[in-house]
Amino acid sequence: MLCSIGLLAQPYYYFAPHVHDHWEICYYVRGMGVVTIGDERFQFAESDVIIQPPHIPHSEESQQGYENIHFVLDELPQSLCHVRQLRDTSTNDLRALLMMVYRSYFWQASPNEALIGSLMEVIYQYMQILSSGGVRNKYVEQMKAIIISNMSNREFSLSNMYREIHLNEDHARRLFQAEMHVSPLTYLSQLRVRRACSLLGTADDRITVRQVGELVGIDDPYYFSRLFKQYTGQSPRHWVKQQRGQ
Repeated sequence: MLCSIGLLAQPYYYFAPHVHDHWEICYYVRGMGVVTIGDERFQFAESDVIIQPPHIPHSEESQQGYENIHFVLDELPQSLCHVRQLRDTSTNDLRALLMMVYRSYFWQASPNEALIGSLMEVIYQYMQILSSGGVRNKYVEQMKAIIISNMSNREFSLSNMYREIHLNEDHARRLFQAEMHVSPLTYLSQLRVRRACSLLGTADDRITVRQVGELVGIDDPYYFSRLFKQYTGQSPRHWVKQQRGQ
């Protein structure tokens, strides 16, 4: 359960050693420095998360100053109790969630415990994903975020994406393949077919294959049908019939 949440909105340079009876988690919004937890030292920078266990002295120091979002919890999921440091995604998804909790906590005279509890569950899931490794190359994270945001965009171009992140096309593809085990084009195609399955599975008979293709970013209905069959083994219409048991 969330006990409190706060925001350091101006630079701090030193926080003397202190102890909490609860877990404290700090998300560093700006700056860089060192956190000392007991006998361990952890360097932090913008978008880093430090998890500080209860009953252990900890302190912070920074030459240039730091700002953070910090929150205190009476307990932490067991899967996160051994973790001391995480790094947010390149799109700062965890930070966005924490700011939602911060605003919700102070929005009303009394915190909306149901809403905050639900948001904290999502935050725990995010933290568990970040702690398990996964995609850590910042360029691969950027490419994933761009592709996900543009999977339904019929004007989207992978070549433009490579220029946007300032990477050579071949190098970008190799980085993506090394971490994701598929090429950027294959990843985009998989997402589009996955989205198409979702649309076809919930839409009525009036929606056409062309319309579904356009909704997932593909103008050519024949290319869409070929792509769909490549990943599902069936044409869109046959896939729908099978799902409905016809």
